[in-house]
Amino acid sequence: MKNFLKWVLAGGIGAGLGYTALNPLWLPADIRGKTRDVTLEEKVETQPALFSEEVQSVPSSLPTHWLKGFDDYNDMAGIIEDIEEEIGIPDDLLHLTVLVESKGGGGDRFEPGFKRRYIDNGRYGFDKNTLYQRVFKGLKDPKLTEEEFKKQLATSVGPAQILYCTAIDLGFRGSLDELRGTETNLKFGAKMIKKQSGSTDFDWKKVLTAYNTGSVNGTPTRGHLERGADYRKLLGKE
Repeated sequence: MKNFLKWVLAGGIGAGLGYTALNPLWLPADIRGKTRDVTLEEKVETQPALFSEEVQSVPSSLPTHWLKGFDDYNDMAGIIEDIEEEIGIPDDLLHLTVLVESKGGGGDRFEPGFKRRYIDNGRYGFDKNTLYQRVFKGLKDPKLTEEEFKKQLATSVGPAQILYCTAIDLGFRGSLDELRGTETNLKFGAKMIKKQSGSTDFDWKKVLTAYNTGSVNGTPTRGHLERGADYRKLLGKE
């Protein structure tokens, strides 16, 4: 397993390369085209669906945080590194959060239970939250109803799967569609990790738990921490 990880994860990526993850043009000229055969013993045990026994070859040197088979994630790995440095969080926590939350694929996830408990009701609900009301009015979207905006507030979006209401609490003032933008989305995901650091101390298990549930004492989604452990192995952190 350790030998496998050595050739899956090696080298470093420069910020802003912007090429498709599996396109060899983004690899340095001295690395491009250099491959070696993979033995059956080197297959990844934690991700059998992504690494089959038919794997033939991979580049002999790969960028930091690069993972075979995670194209969407690989495309933004350099951006994630820049944002981690900019926001001031350890250089693997946003990578790990994105992998566990969405594998980099993004998409929208509406949380009806969260909406009923925290947006429709509660001390910080929309009707009592002047900040949410100001953002709603500031959008000046004639097609956006108040009820639809409440639904948006309870929706997680993008590769970091950050709730719209959480991003607003952290200073975001744009629309839900703007929050879907990769760089903006990742930046507010990193800000959330930084905000929670007082209780997580940047411990990866606490970070994933607090990010997923809102508290280090919460109960994460089933399999959440197990996936985190698997991705840490793939990233060479264990």
